[in-house]
Amino acid sequence: MATDLTWPALGPQALAAEPAGSLLLVSTWRGPHGRNIGLRRIDPDTGSVLMRIQTDVSQGSSDYPYGLSLQPDGRIVVVGRSFLGPAGSRLLVARYEPDGSLDERFGDGGLIVSARRLNGWQATTAADDDGPCSSPPRKQAP
Repeated sequence: MATDLTWPALGPQALAAEPAGSLLLVSTWRGPHGRNIGLRRIDPDTGSVLMRIQTDVSQGSSDYPYGLSLQPDGRIVVVGRSFLGPAGSRLLVARYEPDGSLDERFGDGGLIVSARRLNGWQATTAADDDGPCSSPPRKQAP
């Protein structure tokens, strides 16, 4: 069975396998006020979408995820950028509970948006033995 991973998403950005066997997919979604972070949990055997979450971080501008990581406790960390119009792009980190709700104990209601502009830098994420961590930003190719 196949699952359409494109609509209304603009393309998958990252995929992770959960210990229980389901897949997590993060992508940029078309939202009513710009581009948003889309997070989906998919059953790999049936292709069924088990969870669908859309997060509008910048409240009217555009958000772009670049990676995701799973913590040992099941929480989900998404790293990307939030484009705030003339104010430029900011580093964005969102942490979700295993059920897909934002983790209210993390940052400001589950979100951290940096105060400094990214200026053409892109965030990546990785996991190590202690859980997810942000790697140093890397310059995007021209």
